[in-house]
Amino acid sequence: NQSHQASESFEKVKQLRPNDPSIWQQIGLTVEQMKGGQSARLYFEEALSSYDDLLARKPRDIISWTDRGTVLLKLNRPQEALDSYQKA
Repeated sequence: NQSHQASESFEKVKQLRPNDPSIWQQIGLTVEQMKGGQSARLYFEEALSSYDDLLARKPRDIISWTDRGTVLLKLNRPQEALDSYQKA
């Protein structure tokens, strides 16, 4: 089953790069395509948390601020997304 294979692949990637927010974001986007937005929410929340951790260490990382905004849009938090984009 393709969905099961994808889940196993996600688990391997998460183990290799657990603190990389873009990994969580990409997994969220893939899950969203396969199963819908609600199924992807957990991954987007994990991506947001990882971006917050990264930006605490590197507050001038423009790409991370932008990606964080995109994740916030996926979580239906448009005002916070706009704030993130403005910081970028």
